[in-house]
Amino acid sequence: MKKLISLKLNIIILSLVFLSLPNLFSQQWTKLPGTSLYLNGIFISPQNPQMIMVSSDDIPTDFSEQNINFPYFGVGQNGFRISTDAGNSFGDPILNGYSVYNIHQSVENSNLWFASVRKFTRGGVLLSSDGGKNWDTNNLKCSGNFQITKIISKMNENNQLELYASAANTDEGFRYSFNNFDECLTNENLDIQSLDLAISPLDKNLMFIAGDGFHNSGVYRSYDNGKTWFKDSLGLQNKRVLCVLPSAYDKAWVLCGVDSIDLNKFRYGKGIYLSQDTGKTWKPVGAFGSTVFALAQHPLYPKFIAAACDRQGVYLSGSFGWSWERFSDGLPKDSSVRQVAIPAIDSTKDGIIVYAGVFGDGLYKSGRIKTNVETVEKQDKNINIFPNPAKDYIEIFLPESFLQESQSNTSFLRKEESHSNMSFLRMQESEIKIFNILGECVLSTPALSATPQEGNLRIEISSLPPSLYYVRVGVWVGRFIKF
Repeated sequence: MKKLISLKLNIIILSLVFLSLPNLFSQQWTKLPGTSLYLNGIFISPQNPQMIMVSSDDIPTDFSEQNINFPYFGVGQNGFRISTDAGNSFGDPILNGYSVYNIHQSVENSNLWFASVRKFTRGGVLLSSDGGKNWDTNNLKCSGNFQITKIISKMNENNQLELYASAANTDEGFRYSFNNFDECLTNENLDIQSLDLAISPLDKNLMFIAGDGFHNSGVYRSYDNGKTWFKDSLGLQNKRVLCVLPSAYDKAWVLCGVDSIDLNKFRYGKGIYLSQDTGKTWKPVGAFGSTVFALAQHPLYPKFIAAACDRQGVYLSGSFGWSWERFSDGLPKDSSVRQVAIPAIDSTKDGIIVYAGVFGDGLYKSGRIKTNVETVEKQDKNINIFPNPAKDYIEIFLPESFLQESQSNTSFLRKEESHSNMSFLRMQESEIKIFNILGECVLSTPALSATPQEGNLRIEISSLPPSLYYVRVGVWVGRFIKF
C-alpha cells in the first residue's frame, strides 16, 4: 500500500512539473509602471545603461499611417520620463504638454540633449544643455508643419558637431545642421519622407536613410554626409521602409524593417530584410508577414539585434541579423509592438535584456533572453588577452581551432605551404576591432604583429584613454582595462 501511495504521489509531482514546463522555458515579459499607454520612443543613455528615457502620450500617434495624424491639443501630450534604475521607477514628466518623438544625447557632450517635439500644429527640436533637466522651450528650432522623427550626430574632422535628422509629413525628409539646428538645412536633390536614419558604427562617412513614401521608398545611402545619395534597392521594390540599422559587425551588412500599403491604405507586413553589400541588394530574413517598426542592436555585442514586429511581438537575432527567433510570451496578445531598445549590459552568460513599447499598453521589460543560435562560445574559453589590465599594448592568443575556422577561404594558399604559415596568413587576414563602453569602434587594425611561432596578436593601445574596452576578432568578443 505504501508503495502504491508513493507511486501516486510521484505521478502527481511529475504531472505538476510537466504542466509547469511551458512557464519554466518560455520568455516572460513584465509590464513596467510609470509611463503613459502610447509610447513614442525608448532611449537608453550611452553613458549609463541603467538610465532609460521613455516618451509617451495619452493620445496615440500612429506611425503606421501613410499620412500621420499628429495630436494637436497639448492635453495628453506627456513629454518624457527618466528612470535611473533600469525602468523600475520613473520621475515626473519632462516637457509636459509636448509630444516627444526622439531624444538624442550627444556622445561627445553628455550634457547636450536634443528632443524632437510637437505641440499643436508645429513640430521642431528643443535643446537642453544640462543633461535634460531644463529645456529652452522659447526657442523651437527646425520648426514647421512637418515632424522630425530621428536625430543623430557625429564629430567631423574639425571637431565640430554635425547633426542629421529624418522627417515625416514632408518631401524634405532629410535635414542637417552644423550649429545645433539654429540653421535647419535640406537637400533639394533628395525627395523623401523618412522615419529613420543612421550612421554606420564602422564608417562615420556612411549614412543610411529609410524612405517610407509611396514614391522614393527604399533605403538610400550616402558616403559624403548626405550631399549625394544612392539607391540600388533590388529586393525592396514597392516596399515601405520604416527603420534601418547598419551593422556594427560588418560595414557591408545593413538591416531594415518593411511593409507595403495599397491604394486602399491597407497595410501588408513584409518582415526584416538584410543587405550584405551596403544596401545594393536585399533579401528577407525574418518576421515574415509582419510590419517591422524598429530595430535595435546591442551596443557591445552586435550579434544581438531586436526587432519590434507589430502583432507578432518581438523577434531577436543572435547571429548579426542572419536568423531570427520570436520571443513574445508575456506580451499582450493581438497588441502591436512599436519600439525596442537594448541596454549595454554584459550578455555573455545570462542573455540580453530588451525593452519593448506596446501600442496602447505601455512599456515592457524582458527577462534575460538567450537565443538558440550557435555561437563560438566553446572557443572563447581558449582565447586570452594579456596583460589585463594593460598600459601600452595587449596581446591576444588565438588557439589553432579558432584560426582554422576563422577563415574558410584558403584557395590562395599553395599546397606546399606549411601548416604554420597557413595559420600565420589566416591571422594576418583577421581584423581586430576595439570598442569603448559606448559601443564606438576606436581602433581597427589587421593583425600585423602576429608571429606564426606563438600565435599572439600584439596591439598598441598607448593612444587610448584609460577605460574599459571590448575587443572583437571575428565573432569573438573579449575585454580589457586600460590604465
